[in-house]
Amino acid sequence: MTINSNVPERRHVIEINIEADSEDELIEHLAHILFTFRARGISHSSVSGGYSTGHIIKYRINEDVTRESWVMALNTYLGRDDVAE
Repeated sequence: MTINSNVPERRHVIEINIEADSEDELIEHLAHILFTFRARGISHSSVSGGYSTGHIIKYRINEDVTRESWVMALNTYLGRDDVAE
């Protein structure tokens, strides 16, 4: 998957790639990831591989991005002159 590098990013960005042998296993793996995030917080990277599922997770914080700076960057990206509310 290619992400357009010109698209403005918010302060918190997470990329999650999950692979599974079935839809049910994919959903269960995602639920496990969410459980882990709630229990322990989000680590900046995680790689896991098992019998029927696996994932690669990358999490980063764009320290300089605020809600206001993101809205301005998004409006510029979209070619809008008005400010979103």
